[in-house]
Amino acid sequence: MTYHDRPQDAPAHAIIDAVVDRRLKGPTEFTVAELETLLLPAPDPKRVHGAQYRLQKVGITWPGSPEIPEEPA
Repeated sequence: MTYHDRPQDAPAHAIIDAVVDRRLKGPTEFTVAELETLLLPAPDPKRVHGAQYRLQKVGITWPGSPEIPEEPA
């Protein structure tokens, strides 16, 4: 079961809405504040790599975003 109406998720939903809106208008980047909001508390580095790869795969980057190699199978 997925919960889409949890109050603690509101900041993440707002960021995703803003990024999607910007992406529909052209290439976009996450701001530092958006990344900090999405990544608190500090996640597992393996999960970060997977998320970065999926974001870059759909054309979303962030300041200083590295070239992410494909996820290992």
